[in-house]
Amino acid sequence: MAGFAKSIVIVLLVCAVFLITTNFIFFFPWYMTLAYETYNLSTLSAQHNYIDEDEAWMIIENLNKKPFFKENPISLGDIEGQFEPEVLQRGDQFSVTINAKYPIRMDMSFFKIERDWPVSFTVETTCLYFNKDLDPK
Repeated sequence: MAGFAKSIVIVLLVCAVFLITTNFIFFFPWYMTLAYETYNLSTLSAQHNYIDEDEAWMIIENLNKKPFFKENPISLGDIEGQFEPEVLQRGDQFSVTINAKYPIRMDMSFFKIERDWPVSFTVETTCLYFNKDLDPK
């Protein structure tokens, strides 16, 4: 009887390890998509010296179209950075951050785990636009 109990425990541990591994295998493409879109948003915002809301909505729509982000969609409140125009000058730096939640799901008939793991990706960007109105000379 002890051998049977050990075999059941081993099967359960193997299943748990398999499910955890599967979740983390799917994490890397999810995270790379988040990093790619954050880089795109920082590149677009560097041209204006601030994050334009229309461009932010375009990035949000791109992310929410992906199957990875359908369970926990991104909103405008998940983007952090410089949203105010005409504050920064060429050469100034600011951060662009997108916060998201990665869904961790494990279901073994009698044991179910559903958690959302908060993850963010930040890119430092340098302003490219020279605004004559902010020039001290």
